[in-house]
Amino acid sequence: TVQEWMEEWLEVFCKNKLKQYTYTSYDVIIRTHINPHIGQVRLEALRGIDVQRMYNELTDAGMAPKTIKNIAAVRDIVANLHSDGAADDMEDRKSTRLN
Repeated sequence: TVQEWMEEWLEVFCKNKLKQYTYTSYDVIIRTHINPHIGQVRLEALRGIDVQRMYNELTDAGMAPKTIKNIAAVRDIVANLHSDGAADDMEDRKSTRLN
């Protein structure tokens, strides 16, 4: 799911590479804004329209444009890693751990 991928991305790609403040900010964005809206969607089923609906719902709820921009930035980083095949690497590691 998107939630599993985001949590794995945060742990593997961010934990030891970012300043604590940035790591915490990403964690909050993922847990409080992204996961409640699209976290349960299977990663391979996620569509652009799902993400746009999330942005629309956040805007309708009165979220500040700067916060939505920060959410979009985190989502873009993760999407780029996913398109580069990092998700496949993580999936391989997960199945290795389960076997």
